[in-house]
This record gives sequence, structure tokens and C-alpha cells, in this order.
Amino acid sequence: LDGIFKTTPYSQQLTNQSTWVIKGLEITQTLQLIGDPTNPQVGNVKVTYTVKNPTNRHVSIGARILLDTMLGENDASPITFSGQNTFIHKETEVEGGNIPYYWRAADDPIAPRVISYGFLEGWGNKRPDKLILAHWEGISRTKWDYIVNSEMDFTSDRNIYGSADSAVALYWNPVSLSPGKEIVFETYYGLGNLNLRQEKAKYGLQVF
Repeated sequence: LDGIFKTTPYSQQLTNQSTWVIKGLEITQTLQLIGDPTNPQVGNVKVTYTVKNPTNRHVSIGARILLDTMLGENDASPITFSGQNTFIHKETEVEGGNIPYYWRAADDPIAPRVISYGFLEGWGNKRPDKLILAHWEGISRTKWDYIVNSEMDFTSDRNIYGSADSAVALYWNPVSLSPGKEIVFETYYGLGNLNLRQEKAKYGLQVF
């Protein structure tokens, strides 16, 4: 890419940050771990991209955040959306009002040991315009545009890639950014092990 690091990645307590400069624009990536003090096995990472335009020209800016959803030993976790009980195994694209409040992945849809949540709105953020569930090997080869194959099962190795590998892509459509202004794209990704065990328990409980 035609750019350089203004600030190379560095960590301070639970935050990692770096700034990349390309064509005069400053793009800062911030990864912040947010834990739950009552449960050391559950936490979130807040992923933020802040784009500043210190130039004297208007620019068009959009964003795609691509996440590889490997949970435990399962690199091809099935995914479901808020308000749904069924899991999605094939490539799917949703836009606009169909964007869920959150998406959820599980290492096993029947008896999950590890699940993850991706929160898409609710803290004053700019809600994504599109969400794509896809095979990692396919979508990771692209920088932006991706054509969904609704017959592609990313949880099975019986596909053209010969592997099972899931991914989630969040899209914010390009908008005009004026000189001296900035725009923020962010999401939360949470991972948790919700198996609870007690020595004297007479039953097992999973929260899912």
C-alpha cells in the first residue's frame, strides 16, 4: 500500500493502538480489551478505526471490518442473528433494516462450549450498512467487493476450497469526509466460555 506508519502498534494497559497514513489521511486502529471482573472467562474487544482528514480536499471514506471467527478448535463456527434460534451455515448477506442488533457464533450449535458475540449498535456508534457471512478463504482475498455464494457452506470442507472456515464482514458505505473532519467506525467482539461447573452441583447448566 502507498502509506506508512505514523505510529507503530503499541500497547498501554488493555489498549493497543497504531496510526497509518495514506494519501494524507490518518487512520488510527484502537483495540481495547473490556473484561468482566465477575467472570474472567468472558470479555470483549472494542475495535475502532478513526479516520482523520487533515488535507484540504474532500474524500470518500468507507470501511470494512473482517473478522475470522475461530472458536476453540472450530475454525468454521455456525452463526446466528439476534432474535433467531437457527444457525446459518451458508454465505449470507444482509443490509439496512435487516442488520441485526448482534450476531453470535458457537463452536457447537447443539452443546456449545465457547460462543462469541459481535455487537453492531447500541453505544452511539455508526451502525454498519451491510453484514456478510462468508468463507474466510474467499472473502479474505478481496479488499472490498465480495459476491456471496448462497450455496457455499462455510462450516463444511465439501466446497471449492476444501476447508471449513467462517468469517464475518461488516461494511460501512463510503461517505464524504470534509477537510479537518474525522469519522469513526467501530464494533464490539466478545468471546466467552459459558460452561459453569460446581463440585456439589446435581445438574449442568449452559447459558446460550
